Amino acid sequence: MTDPADPHYLARKATESEAKRRKISAEVARTAGPNDDIDYLTKRELYSAGLISASELHATGSPQLLPRGWYQYYVEAIDEYCPTRVFSLAEAGPDAADLYDRGYRWIAVFSERTGPSGDRTFIDVRSFAAAAMTEQHSLTEQDALSEILHMGYQIADLPKDIFVTSPTASPQQPTPLPGPGWHPDPTSRFHHRWWDGQRWTHTVALHGQTHTDPI
Repeated sequence: MTDPADPHYLARKATESEAKRRKISAEVARTAGPNDDIDYLTKRELYSAGLISASELHATGSPQLLPRGWYQYYVEAIDEYCPTRVFSLAEAGPDAADLYDRGYRWIAVFSERTGPSGDRTFIDVRSFAAAAMTEQHSLTEQDALSEILHMGYQIADLPKDIFVTSPTASPQQPTPLPGPGWHPDPTSRFHHRWWDGQRWTHTVALHGQTHTDPI
């Protein structure tokens, strides 16, 4: 917002921002190691200082962007954010090495359209989609599982390589399901919803009272 009492406000703010940029760039150059990605480190600090957008940060295409884990990915066809698994190179396999070196990441997107197997594809970390995934923040595995369960899928129907907790873990060992009990309602419509050990039920609780709420 401009200040009518200060006709030089915009010019002064631009000068201040440029000074911050130069200071950040000089500090990164001074402290970076010989094998560090200077462009990425500089833009990461500029992003932290609020001087560039997430999209500009992703324009570096750094392999450090979009690390292995769970995210939210916007699916335009259904106008929803859906849980998405980003795989490490070790999980994606050696055939993906060239694409990984070029800044692509192997992902599986789960939605009501794609079903329990998900929609697998590569995503360029320089894209707006990748920037949006970062801005939405990463999900915990439990939160992602809850969303997928809310879609009506059972864990047993999902590919075995989706819930690997480390690159060296065996993909043949699925994450064990929690036992029956009350858990925070994944729909957020009530305080708690009953999990029967396999799926979410219609039984919910609010302020100590139980109700029926079909999913």
